[in-house]
Amino acid sequence: MKKNKVKIIASSKSQSAQEIDNLFIKKTIEWFFSRYPEIESLCISVSITNNLKKSWDSVTQHDPRTYHIEVSSEIRTIKTLVETLLHECVHIYQWVTNEWEGDGEEEAIRESSTLVNLIWAEGII
Repeated sequence: MKKNKVKIIASSKSQSAQEIDNLFIKKTIEWFFSRYPEIESLCISVSITNNLKKSWDSVTQHDPRTYHIEVSSEIRTIKTLVETLLHECVHIYQWVTNEWEGDGEEEAIRESSTLVNLIWAEGII
């Protein structure tokens, strides 16, 4: 099985805060996709930005295997950061499998809410 690649783009936070965020970002995304071994060879980049105007997050598909997640620098807690990343990972999963309910948003909200508690219970974060 090929491992998914997670690239983290520097944020506007301090160096120490950025290192902590990077650790949680990488662990969260790797944990999510470890649950779906049939999905491999993805390249996912993540940036923490203050450029998002109307939401906490967004994901862009560049091609069928390359995605970019943007997360707001306004997020204040690790749990919110992790849940936000899981939400966007659900969207990536939806795109890769071409399967989702409705517009995919309610499913992503429901799944990320469940998954954030699971990742905590498993002691990953």
